[in-house]
Amino acid sequence: MSVIAKSTLLPQFIQEASLMYRNKSYIANMVAPVLDVKSSRAKITKYNKGDFFRNEAKVRAPGAEPNVIGFKTSSESINTIQYDAAYEITKEDLQNEGIVGGAPTTNMKQDSSFLAVDKLDILVEKAVADVIRASVWSSVAAGGTDAEGLWAPTGSTNTFVADINLGKNTILSNTGMEPNILVIDYNTWLYLKEVDEINDKMKTTDDKTLLPQRLASLLELDYIVVGKAVYSSAVEKQDGTDFTAVKIWDGPNATKGMGFLAYVAPRPALKTPSALYRPRTHVLDSGNYRAVYEHVVPTSHKTIIQAVEDFQVLACGLDLGYMWKDTISD
Repeated sequence: MSVIAKSTLLPQFIQEASLMYRNKSYIANMVAPVLDVKSSRAKITKYNKGDFFRNEAKVRAPGAEPNVIGFKTSSESINTIQYDAAYEITKEDLQNEGIVGGAPTTNMKQDSSFLAVDKLDILVEKAVADVIRASVWSSVAAGGTDAEGLWAPTGSTNTFVADINLGKNTILSNTGMEPNILVIDYNTWLYLKEVDEINDKMKTTDDKTLLPQRLASLLELDYIVVGKAVYSSAVEKQDGTDFTAVKIWDGPNATKGMGFLAYVAPRPALKTPSALYRPRTHVLDSGNYRAVYEHVVPTSHKTIIQAVEDFQVLACGLDLGYMWKDTISD
């Protein structure tokens, strides 16, 4: 086994270059806001909801004892896990970068850094989608309410708007919070663009083009985000022909669609509720919450570029979400 002689946290300019160019299809951080914590075993304090909604203030007579009410708390344990992805670069790779027969100029360290970080992004995206699908939101069974494909029809049988109104009312009644985000898969979005009721509402606006943000405005939500990201489930082949696309945001029943309505904290903060959070802690000795390392292995004349993140996806406000499955009939 090769022995690493030297490990270096890459200079900031390389880390910024590797983190700057993100696949625009990634939506995980909008759905599960990042919550930076000091310890991988920290706890999130949860206040009893009922204590804050009872109407308990009373008339106070002069000299009367205080009307003591009190409140109860519980906690949600954070248990982050460290993940990494790394690429090897040989000394020969570095010598030949950018000079191989007409090939475009490459920067092996920067490219490897970008690719390693992107592997973490795919992992995060899938982890958030998996937790949403597996959780029981608003006391409905895991996988959510069966929409029976009725977000797809263009005519009067379409239940999309009615379902969203039901979900909004459920969350508001259970929590006092109005949901602000709807997550839908890409196939469902394509069908929604053809729905008569939605297009009729668009006729009252200046711009008739249906975009996620315009539909969000019609539904009185802050955001509608469309899950478009994919990953490949194929086993790697030496000739590079392996690629089997899997849509990360497909519903519990593949190709049949999903919708997830929730209140998500616009800015993670103390005592701010959210359907999901993504706690993460400092990586090793870096002081960073996502770090890229360069490891030099002199005996084999190679360099290893490694991206590391220590995180967890936490469904911490189950009554702040409402999920549907089988939104379309494909």
